[in-house]
Amino acid sequence: MLTILKTVILAFAWLVLPILVGCLFGLLPHREYRKRRSAYLIGSLTIWALFYGLARIALDGKWTLTKLTKVFCVLLAVLTILSTGVIIYRWHMRELIRIKSRTSLLFTAVAAVLILAVAGGFAANRTDEHTVEQVMTMYMTDSLYEYDAMTGKSRADMMDFEKETLDAQKAAPVAAYYAVYVRMSNLHPAKFVRILLPVFLLPFYMAVYAAWAEYLFERDTKKKWCFQIVVWLLYAVSLIADWSVAFGLYQNCWNGETLFFLGELPLTVLLALGEKKQLREIEAFGQPYVILYYVVSAAAGQLLYEKGFFFVTFVWGVALAAALIKRWRDGGSLSTVKK
Repeated sequence: MLTILKTVILAFAWLVLPILVGCLFGLLPHREYRKRRSAYLIGSLTIWALFYGLARIALDGKWTLTKLTKVFCVLLAVLTILSTGVIIYRWHMRELIRIKSRTSLLFTAVAAVLILAVAGGFAANRTDEHTVEQVMTMYMTDSLYEYDAMTGKSRADMMDFEKETLDAQKAAPVAAYYAVYVRMSNLHPAKFVRILLPVFLLPFYMAVYAAWAEYLFERDTKKKWCFQIVVWLLYAVSLIADWSVAFGLYQNCWNGETLFFLGELPLTVLLALGEKKQLREIEAFGQPYVILYYVVSAAAGQLLYEKGFFFVTFVWGVALAAALIKRWRDGGSLSTVKK
């Protein structure tokens, strides 16, 4: 019974709380990202970004895993109270859980079950993927990146190149993020990572590509479903081919590189473009909500991948450059017409 209760609490933190946090963005003076799916996506990035900031403080302050977990639990509680209060004040709760299309919901549920079944069946302990070992080490030693997950050496006993490897892991502390939830629930790290994380993370991937389908095909339902089917079949190629760990969505959807390149980075591109099927205007990049999107996506990207900040900044820089070129081209064409 206690295990079921812990699982329900974890499911709330991973699947419901992001929607509540994402609804806070509805307070901003714009109409983007007010749907449940959009709220879930931006809410997930926000929680990841907040944890990254907290993890940097913890790593610099030499916190234990237990201390980081306690502070993060307080943060989650504050987010829950704040977001729930705002939703009750600004919107009716039934609007948040309203079902628009039962047929679409049924198809989505069937697709989710199939993907979860495939992911659960093909999840494997790859030799180049050490998330479980990293989480286990932090959980057992109550520390944060002080021991090598493969050799058990403490930082004091490591050679310089071994310390560099550990520092690279600290640069993207996604394993610490998982370890916090393991400490919070006291579940076995391997069970949490290999059994629960696919259930918690695959909806994020599905929501990202559903958002892309919406962006590309708008109201053409058939094309939306075809797009998503092709995407998931394409990623299934990694089941029969020797691809890098970053593309093993079905095998290790929890891996930081996988989550960044196949989930967070496509979402970042969509954030940079905007929900409408056009480039953002140049004025939009100076708006507080767009700057907030950048900060959130950059911090979340750095949590997942050691070069995540660079890639996210590059995407936003390209989007800004494209908006500048569009402004220059439109201005040039207008001046030509006037002449």
